[in-house]
Amino acid sequence: MDPASLTVIIGLPAMYLIFLGTMFVSIVSDFSISGVSFNYMSYLAPGIVAFQTVMAGTIGGSMLWLDRRYGMFSQILSDHLLGRNILLVSCWRRTAASLAGAVVMMGISIPLGTHTVFSFGGFGLVLLNLVVGAIFFSSLMLFIAPK
Repeated sequence: MDPASLTVIIGLPAMYLIFLGTMFVSIVSDFSISGVSFNYMSYLAPGIVAFQTVMAGTIGGSMLWLDRRYGMFSQILSDHLLGRNILLVSCWRRTAASLAGAVVMMGISIPLGTHTVFSFGGFGLVLLNLVVGAIFFSSLMLFIAPK
């Protein structure tokens, strides 16, 4: 993971969260569901966290596409390692980047006024969603990139 990739994977969604959240929270009025009041940041933050999975997968596929363009991937494949192992590690690396980015986005969203309701079942579902989504989008982009 180079600094440019980390900047795109974590910095871009963080800017969306900070700038769009602070700009639109004063424009969009609060709403309530079952008597609990929510603001726009409570709506935006989960979307940005879910966006991390798409961002990490897209970066993974674009890295492979750029790698194919500059010829390093063929040199890696000529090594003693199997190509599927390299792609599997790339997919898991993107999943880890997605989870790390989601944790950062959650950490940023709480001071900005996101209303959070914590439960272990909900946390497990969010974690499962992030892992499955990151694996799906990473695999999809890695499948599309060599074409």
